[in-house]
Amino acid sequence: MVLFRKSALSALLILPLSTLGFSSINPTTVAFKSTTRTSSLQLRVVTDPTTEQLTSSKDVKTDSVVVGAGPAGLLTAIMLAQKFPQQKVVVYDRLDLPPSPTDDAIWSDVAKFYLIGLGGRGQKALEHYGVWKDVEAVCTAVVGRKDWSPESGSEEGVERIFVDRPYTTQVLPRDKLVGVMHKHILDNYAGKIELNYGYEITPEDFEAESNTAVKLRVTKCDSEGRQNPAAVDNDGGEPSELCDVDGSFSITTGLLVAADGTSRTIANEMETNDKARWEALNAVQKLFAEKPFKIRRYVDDNRRVYKTIPMKIPGDWRPDLNYSARTKDGRINYDALPADKSGNYCGVLLVKEGDEFAAADTDPVKLRALLDDALPQFSVLLDDDTVADIAKKPVSFLPSFRYAGPRLNQGDRTLILGDSAHTVKP
Repeated sequence: MVLFRKSALSALLILPLSTLGFSSINPTTVAFKSTTRTSSLQLRVVTDPTTEQLTSSKDVKTDSVVVGAGPAGLLTAIMLAQKFPQQKVVVYDRLDLPPSPTDDAIWSDVAKFYLIGLGGRGQKALEHYGVWKDVEAVCTAVVGRKDWSPESGSEEGVERIFVDRPYTTQVLPRDKLVGVMHKHILDNYAGKIELNYGYEITPEDFEAESNTAVKLRVTKCDSEGRQNPAAVDNDGGEPSELCDVDGSFSITTGLLVAADGTSRTIANEMETNDKARWEALNAVQKLFAEKPFKIRRYVDDNRRVYKTIPMKIPGDWRPDLNYSARTKDGRINYDALPADKSGNYCGVLLVKEGDEFAAADTDPVKLRALLDDALPQFSVLLDDDTVADIAKKPVSFLPSFRYAGPRLNQGDRTLILGDSAHTVKP
């Protein structure tokens, strides 16, 4: 039996954008039975295989499958490849290939990508698995904060430099972090980690082959591009996709790790599976049986939406600070982080869902007047074309708070991590 202790698993769980690093997992140690069965049929090492390639042979088996190629999923794959070097790790993601982390043409559109900060826990986890140097090379350090809050009473803002922290927060677009990790895997784990994009994975049997494997259904889907993972549609779901159901196929794996974010396809199946088990028990059996797995969902009674704003700071402003402001009436919150080392910032304008400007195609003249009144220190940095673009663009919706429990595993061979286990607002 192989034990994955808390210290190892805690490096895998990345909470959403408000946390400056990696969060810890449920303190209960989770045990998995290791499989001694070696796959006689290995999948091809490809980065975007077609359904025909993968289904050229029947009864596809592999050692480990990771669902979700975000930061948590890719770091999980690296950890498994290091711990079990003789085994194959196969990763599936619903989205397209991540963009190149060094393509300036992509990253020059700073308002297209949501920025995240990596603190001590995140940096240590990435360093432990040999990825941090690659990630650090494309990060921008943030050493403090300058805030214009109603409580400060200062029109000049209050600046704080964090001198007592052992780690300096490093900021980068979330998709750039994914791109760096993707490239790191291609460069260092060829033949050990296989990356597949544009696939939906659905569990069919958590205890397949006499509880020695998990059986999965693999379906090729046409993704609508790479959407900001913090953004969801107005119904709280994900963008719709066209999937080739008739061309789907099944695989079995000795270990399934789900890091598929707010879509939580695996977690939803775990919930459905446990509900059926629970309903089949009689009253006496329920007294002694394990409580069913559930995803607890909370209604957002103060929902906020946001628009991202590209901003170039003046030469006399520090390019290594988090700039923020909010209005006394709570109508507006604004936060801006550096998108690069050249003074380009990405700001996030948060407003209440029912606000006049919480929509696409609003009046740019009225928006300018609001910015001049509520955020004058930032409004002066935005030209009329930028304000018009902000007024025109649709809003993005934040995910609601949800968490899964009372456990994060299904049987001996399935585990959920990251946003699929615990989702909070940025």
